[in-house]
Amino acid sequence: MVYRAHRYEEKDWISYTLDQAIATRFARERKVNEISLYRLRRRDVIALFLRRGEQEIIMLQTERAKLIEKMLL
Repeated sequence: MVYRAHRYEEKDWISYTLDQAIATRFARERKVNEISLYRLRRRDVIALFLRRGEQEIIMLQTERAKLIEKMLL
């Protein structure tokens, strides 16, 4: 499971985080009031970055991400 804090009207993205607290931080920085929880297949993930403590997952094909839940903050 991965998290994403979407900007308003965002249509295209490639990064997610493994950490809900990080997604919450990005939501606050972007002034949005929800984060999205997705399920990704491991074979669709092309990179994992642990630098800067963001636990960032990169997946280029967003249509393959399955939205599980939107969580209000």
